[in-house]
Amino acid sequence: MAFSLYNLTDTPIEASSSSHDVAAFVLHPRKPTTLKLPRFHGRHVNLQNAVDGAALNQEVKTFRVSLPGHWEKRGASWIDLKVAADCPWRVYWFRPAKSMVVLSKRNMASYLSELPDTLSLAALVLPGTHDSMAFYGWPISQCQSRSTPLSTQFLDGVRVLDVRLAAIPILPPPGPETGGGSPQTLPLPQFKLVTYHGIYPEHTPFTTVLSSLHTYLTSPAGARETIVMSLKQEDFTITPPTTFSRLVKEEIMNSPGGFKDTNEKGERDLGMWYLQNRVPNLGEVRGKVVLFSRFGVNGEEWEGGWEGLGIHPLHWPNSEKKGFVWHLKGTAIRTHDWYAIPSLLAIPEKSMLSTLVLKPNMPFPLTFPLTPEPSSNGEGGGNRARVYGPETLNIAYLSAATVPLALPSIVATGWGFPGWKMGFEGVNARVGRWLMEQLVPDFESFSPIESAAAPKSVENGYGAVKQGRSQYKQGVYMKDSADEKRAAWSSQRN
Repeated sequence: MAFSLYNLTDTPIEASSSSHDVAAFVLHPRKPTTLKLPRFHGRHVNLQNAVDGAALNQEVKTFRVSLPGHWEKRGASWIDLKVAADCPWRVYWFRPAKSMVVLSKRNMASYLSELPDTLSLAALVLPGTHDSMAFYGWPISQCQSRSTPLSTQFLDGVRVLDVRLAAIPILPPPGPETGGGSPQTLPLPQFKLVTYHGIYPEHTPFTTVLSSLHTYLTSPAGARETIVMSLKQEDFTITPPTTFSRLVKEEIMNSPGGFKDTNEKGERDLGMWYLQNRVPNLGEVRGKVVLFSRFGVNGEEWEGGWEGLGIHPLHWPNSEKKGFVWHLKGTAIRTHDWYAIPSLLAIPEKSMLSTLVLKPNMPFPLTFPLTPEPSSNGEGGGNRARVYGPETLNIAYLSAATVPLALPSIVATGWGFPGWKMGFEGVNARVGRWLMEQLVPDFESFSPIESAAAPKSVENGYGAVKQGRSQYKQGVYMKDSADEKRAAWSSQRN
């Protein structure tokens, strides 16, 4: 069996096989070249840290990585290979290129603690979950598995929450003062906020969400992390926006780590909350929640108006396919939130457009047909969309649904056995494949999807469309060739 290995760590790794025909060899770090192993008889690879002559007497642990079998080929174009829990690497198999990729393992519970305080949040890639608390209502409303509650999401590396809320009335229990009273004498109901997805209740009180946030951010693992929490009102046709905004403020203020308004001495305790309307640096928000308020209109009920609501977009076009840009204190925020796809056939297009916003040189908002990335003089093949500078925050929403033609779970995970040409990949696997291609440019030539539309003819079970050499032609955006990507990839690391 012949396949390639890519060492994307910073240290050499020694690889070997149980086959006596293949000698041990060293995978040098950050090398874009492919090492071919013809007639590789074994079905597994042994990996260990490469040691020099002075360290030969040291005990070096070997980790066995089994190659995927026929049954494992049924799924997505890439898989996370199983390794021992104490293995210092994560190992992936990229099936279209028959390649193994080795990455350094990071502690996902506290990976932001390793980064410098001076980094802006706009310079980070922060993974999030769509409708983070939507654990019920399959197949339409449920977006998360009940096996991944909020505490598990934090430990798995989720740093952006999408929480949707609705106000629920709490009627007082019947008693001597209310049991025999007329409707005119009954006390007014109180309200509490509960997680919702659209009109479907998700049953978790907002106070429970706040308690989970506080528990994590005050733990040893989370003390130097930060959580961006987007809050959105789901019952806007029933509850007045000002009432909803007041309820959010009250429940946050009364929760553990809640903030306080300025007192008569001019002092204000913000607790674990960051409420300024700008994109902060990481050092400013360690151990804090950055509020991303998709509610509140003009900030009624909040000290400072909308400037005291955290990051607060003043407009949010509904399901805008080409994306939109809004500006905040000198930072351009490019957002792609096209969720109302026409059917499952739009999954390739949805996946591609969602990742284009993450390319810093892609003109935005997008125009169709897609035009090439701009040259050094800022021109981009006729696309009038503006290219923004380094102070840019890119937000990509990967979720989509249309009932009944594209249920959200199928859009996310796909269907059937794409590796056996009996199904298709969902957005999750496609975006994972795109990330692999960014790490290893060689992979782009194995699974290019260049068209901004669903493929009309499928070349393989992964939805790749047969293409010639990538180029710019007639104003249509085509990806860089693999050779050009490899050259750029190599130069960035030298």
